[in-house]
Amino acid sequence: MEILAWLGAVPTAPYHEDRIADRVVGFALGLGLEVSDDADGNVFVWHRGASASGASRRPLIVSAHMDHPAIEVISTEPLVGHLLGSIRADSFSTPVPVRFFNPDNPDDPRGVREVAGCVLGAFELDGVADARVGLHLAASGALAAGAFGVFDTGPVALDEETGLLYLTAADDLAGCAITLAWLARSAAAGVDLDVCGAFTRAEEVGLVGVAALVRRRGLPEDAMVISIEASRALPGAELGLGPVIRVGDAATTFHPE
Repeated sequence: MEILAWLGAVPTAPYHEDRIADRVVGFALGLGLEVSDDADGNVFVWHRGASASGASRRPLIVSAHMDHPAIEVISTEPLVGHLLGSIRADSFSTPVPVRFFNPDNPDDPRGVREVAGCVLGAFELDGVADARVGLHLAASGALAAGAFGVFDTGPVALDEETGLLYLTAADDLAGCAITLAWLARSAAAGVDLDVCGAFTRAEEVGLVGVAALVRRRGLPEDAMVISIEASRALPGAELGLGPVIRVGDAATTFHPE
């Protein structure tokens, strides 16, 4: 929970995962783990247990994505954005508060400037790749094209009575936090297995990072892979009752080969 609260304190969005990636890298380097990235922005953290001992075992890949549905500004006059990720357009029938983040400015010592604003309404958007829902926006300050916005659900908060943690981007920062905790425990226990945390980007707009990784065959082909995802509560899969192991999706049943 502490790792999740720490990750949840910084914003993230598809194609804007750099703040989460920085925290993942810093956490891993602090443990002395091996860290790398690829040209698509995915981050890999390795505990080399089997390699160090000379054991011959299939590596384990634990995967989670660093992004969450968000908004990107595509026009400043008028102020218009589009959705990054799948959210129903009727979710914006009333104004929705948003925290916007302008792009990094190396000449500004304050770094990224946060601007409060809201979504005023949605409309059908044509001619923009990866986007079908446009958004009329309002903001309390100047926004640049390329700024992104996250839904303002308030600060990260732990309900001491229920033990529930409230944050904007549980999907899939919860998976990232679990993966980091798994790696930390593997390293501390000296687990005799190669374990990799694969932190991928832009999942919410079409599995961009992981698809590129698969096409490039960027992970060992004999690896066992566990993908960690967050989901809403469902009958038989209520909050607090432990993890749910999925053996398939809507179309297929998974197979170990």
